[in-house]
Amino acid sequence: MRLSADNFAIYVALAASVVSLAAYLVLAFAKRKPEGLPRFARGAYYTSVVAIAYASVYLLEQILSLKSYDIAYIHDYSGPADSLLYRISSFWAGQEGSMLLWTLLVGVIGLSFARRCREDVSLFMSFWCTVMTFFTVLLVVADPFRIMPNYQPGMVGEGLNPLLKNPWMAIHPPVVFLGYALLIVPAGYAIRAIVKRETGDWVRPCLPWALFGWVSLSAGLILGMIWSYEVLGWGGYWGWDPVENASFVPWLPGMALVHGLLLQRNRGRMTRANLVLAFGTFLLIVYATFLTRSGVLSEVSNHSFADLGTHGYLLACLI
Repeated sequence: MRLSADNFAIYVALAASVVSLAAYLVLAFAKRKPEGLPRFARGAYYTSVVAIAYASVYLLEQILSLKSYDIAYIHDYSGPADSLLYRISSFWAGQEGSMLLWTLLVGVIGLSFARRCREDVSLFMSFWCTVMTFFTVLLVVADPFRIMPNYQPGMVGEGLNPLLKNPWMAIHPPVVFLGYALLIVPAGYAIRAIVKRETGDWVRPCLPWALFGWVSLSAGLILGMIWSYEVLGWGGYWGWDPVENASFVPWLPGMALVHGLLLQRNRGRMTRANLVLAFGTFLLIVYATFLTRSGVLSEVSNHSFADLGTHGYLLACLI
């Protein structure tokens, strides 16, 4: 871990997310709440999102500049011979870039809740800031702006893996990560419902998030399926790339959650089961991400990763 002008924004995001988490915990559980604390908590969260957005734009700008091959991530996943589409998609081709993208999506989605000033949002935002803090810790450990120790002037990037140079694969990861980020929202609603001992008040506002997240994850799986059939030439459903099957794991409880929320809204059924499904879907998303990004599937997958880094072990410990 090395603080530099390149990765400074990630450290700012981590500090701001920790401060925001602490403030929202006080708002959620303290009996006496300092005046102005909601605005402070919201401002700290905004700062963390802006910092992650800046880091994302900066990394993409460095990739497109065709100059910053001293940054290990850019050297490993991008090259001057790649077309513009594949230079852009190299942003999320590796562990560090894809984690940065996911953190950005989580942060942007949280803005719709952080802007609300109601007291009942503090519990949800406490959970959300916990997720945001966890991802920024992974980014600090992984560091997408790490400098190559053996870099020599004139070296250029290796370019994107030829198997990933496919239009379907270029848009597949962002769609999947959007589905993942959206399906974290029901877990936040479920935790708030458990702490507040709500019965069905959380179902109606949660349902659109669950439905949109499940649809987005479904679209991402379809894109990955097309890539598997076109590029890898594997036949049959279970012949997908193992990473596609890993993403299918949270898709199943996500589908069950959507149906369960509809049943609870319309018939009052599955009240307790939906709480389990909401949080279980979140845990399986973390599990699927660990399988995909840690390197566990590197010997059998064409778009997994070969190195079980420190952040991979952190994910393993969480599971």
